[in-house]
Amino acid sequence: MTLALATELDEINQQFSAALHALEAALRSDEPDLVDLGKRRTALARHARVRLNFIDGKLCPLLAAGPTPAHGAAARQLRQRIGDIFAASNRHIGDWSSADIAADWDGYRDATRAMAAQVKALLAMERRDVYPLLATAV
Repeated sequence: MTLALATELDEINQQFSAALHALEAALRSDEPDLVDLGKRRTALARHARVRLNFIDGKLCPLLAAGPTPAHGAAARQLRQRIGDIFAASNRHIGDWSSADIAADWDGYRDATRAMAAQVKALLAMERRDVYPLLATAV
């Protein structure tokens, strides 16, 4: 069961990371292509929802029921970090309408790169702290 969950998490994270990289690639342009950017933002949001549903619905409950205190701590830490990033992402999305992006492309790129760095740090924490615990989860 846990091997299947680890495999599923890895597949979800690969799709999510690909969508994040696609958004980052759009940031390299000197001028925004708002239509393309909108598609990339929507794709990233869709993959983020899939990831969040998986983590909340399957991964964290499994970790919380794990055999050691480290499992429960990992579930709590993961939920906290994801909650923090989700809130920051919602603020970011709310702060950057298409008109705002067009008016301040450099500001949007900086803000998006900072948001992406937070997400990448979360993914690294999962690989470091969560994946090893899946081998011994219930």
